[in-house]
Amino acid sequence: MKIVLCYPPFVTPVFGPPLGLLYLGSILREQGHEVSVYDINPGLFKMFPQGWKYSRDFELPPDHAAVTYAYEHIYEYCEKILAEEPDVVGFSLLYCNYKFGIKMAEILARKVRCIAGGPQCTFHPEEMLQLGCFHAIATGYGEESIFDMLYADGVFSKNLKKEREYLPDYSFVSLHDYNGMLPVVTTRGCPCRCHFCTHHLPYYYHEINTIARILENAKDVKKIMFNDSNLNANPERTKALFQRLALLKNTIPIHIVGMQVLKGVEEYVHLMAQSGVTEARLGIESGSLRERISMNKPAFTNELALAVIKELTRFNITAFVQFIFCYPDQTEEDRQETVRFMSRVNRECDAQYVRHNWYQFVVHHGTEAFFNMRYGVTTTSPNTWENTMYNPGKIRAIGEEYKNIVPENCQLFVD
Repeated sequence: MKIVLCYPPFVTPVFGPPLGLLYLGSILREQGHEVSVYDINPGLFKMFPQGWKYSRDFELPPDHAAVTYAYEHIYEYCEKILAEEPDVVGFSLLYCNYKFGIKMAEILARKVRCIAGGPQCTFHPEEMLQLGCFHAIATGYGEESIFDMLYADGVFSKNLKKEREYLPDYSFVSLHDYNGMLPVVTTRGCPCRCHFCTHHLPYYYHEINTIARILENAKDVKKIMFNDSNLNANPERTKALFQRLALLKNTIPIHIVGMQVLKGVEEYVHLMAQSGVTEARLGIESGSLRERISMNKPAFTNELALAVIKELTRFNITAFVQFIFCYPDQTEEDRQETVRFMSRVNRECDAQYVRHNWYQFVVHHGTEAFFNMRYGVTTTSPNTWENTMYNPGKIRAIGEEYKNIVPENCQLFVD
């Protein structure tokens, strides 16, 4: 069977190629199918490189030059796909590209079978199926579901097989088109259940030697991004991973997207530095324990969080410390505790290797019902949510006040 896997706009390619499609393409090719990956984004980004700033609805403004151009050329994109004479076209649909993907599918479904997966399908499967342009929808991981989706209609959901290792095939793309960014996951899914997050898929590990081989064999790489939600959820495995990677003598900088605040970091942070890690993101979310409990964050003290940041900076690894601004039940005292925690971090750690990022809370797709029930959030748009404590205007006003309060190495992201 001939299959085209499509990544619609508008997803900035600075984070690397569409990793999910590389996983799907790999397993389909392994089973004898002829597969190609068609990512529209690098070409658009090359033409319109400036200003890919998303709204709180995770979208580019409708008058953005790239948006205008893409809609004007949507039939050309579809004709390019049809020229390959595929039996099936599969779409990866995220918050920022699903509307365009639906428009493409409406055109293509007249001539070819269309299927889809990704976050938008995971959180709204029946709604996506009822559109009538997709024959089959996958929720969650797609590697096992896709073989049913090639032939049968409906919604499919299958977990990965623990006895099998699923790997991405990077040969479908040229990393040159993504400025040399190599995305890698050493683990998939997340063991945590933070209320504000949607990364709640079952947790799987890749073999450590597999990760080493990916790094050894990659070409045209300028930066490596470990995209795990929580890379260090298993401290013993984390130590073993970086013991192995340290042997590679890697000189390409590695950025870790997700780490947990856990004990034992002193056992492996020096190995992270030896492996090439230069940046790591920590989701602290609040300096207030009360608020972290409300968010259903894993339990940790500020003392432990401080110790983790201190250990990272001791080895010249920049710690991007992430917080949430105006969570639906956040109090003024919660915010003050967060500012005090930032200030303490700056005093007790090497502040030149600390970047505090305080992000305005958004209602992620797939969490609307929870936040309505739990906190009385009355609108589903991340851009316009409100409850009895907050509305967009009040959040902006508080943001203006706090821009004068936060430390210099803190970026406060409030629209």
